[in-house]
Amino acid sequence: MEIINDINTDLVTLYRVVKLHLEEFIRYLKWILVARDEFERFKLENPETLTDIQKAVCFYFLLKSGYAARIDNPFLT
Repeated sequence: MEIINDINTDLVTLYRVVKLHLEEFIRYLKWILVARDEFERFKLENPETLTDIQKAVCFYFLLKSGYAARIDNPFLT
């Protein structure tokens, strides 16, 4: 038995989505453009209005696109 416990719920959500819904996660990422406008749009997303898969995609995209994986947004509280 493994237990994942992290203070960052977005990280736990990302792990759970990749574990249980990998195909859907990849489908969302497949068509996202890597652009500054997309990065800014994702930063402005309200996480309370998104599904877990959408939250995981936003979180992953911001981590991969941000400088040194440090960004200030609701996804990285």
